[in-house]
Amino acid sequence: MGGLYSIGAGALNNAQIQVTTAGHNIANANTPGYSRQEANQTTNTPSFSGVGFIGQGASVTNITRVYDAFLGQQLRQANSQAAEPRHTWTGCSTSTAWSGIPRPG
Repeated sequence: MGGLYSIGAGALNNAQIQVTTAGHNIANANTPGYSRQEANQTTNTPSFSGVGFIGQGASVTNITRVYDAFLGQQLRQANSQAAEPRHTWTGCSTSTAWSGIPRPG
């Protein structure tokens, strides 16, 4: 009977992790740059008995960040382009000032 109780306790633990992750997502919904997270569960390895396999419940294996890779790439490109230095050529106005010839206009 101990196996049944540990499966139940594991299920409650998994549910608590899921609720905590959902609460974290709700609390940060309006935070700029925040990516939603989700808890991923997988089944535990079943044990073999004389009549077949007996399940051992499930466990949370990891918590992953959910985001759109395409939008992430677009954002990185936009930030990269915004950070590029803007070069303007001002050599003509400087050289005319040195030569003593007045600039038109």
